[in-house]
Amino acid sequence: MTIARGLSRIEDPACFPRWALQIVQRRSVDRIRRRKRERRSETELEKFNKGSVIESSKIGGDMAKLSEAISNLSESDRGLLRLFYESGRSVAEIS
Repeated sequence: MTIARGLSRIEDPACFPRWALQIVQRRSVDRIRRRKRERRSETELEKFNKGSVIESSKIGGDMAKLSEAISNLSESDRGLLRLFYESGRSVAEIS
């Protein structure tokens, strides 16, 4: 398409092969660079996602420990936590 759009700018038809080759070369280099950036981005995304899975499993383990610790609290202490975290009450209101 670039070659077709630029045909009107060529003054000497003998220059066409060299001119067209330059366009193809530039487009090829652009495509290679773009694909290289895409691969780098994909690699970084994969690394991030792997880290997220590891982090997610760590968080899941931490949540299980937290849930167990809360279940070991007395009913009144669990009620205080519910008032603060679920109901959004301030410490002053709870006291």
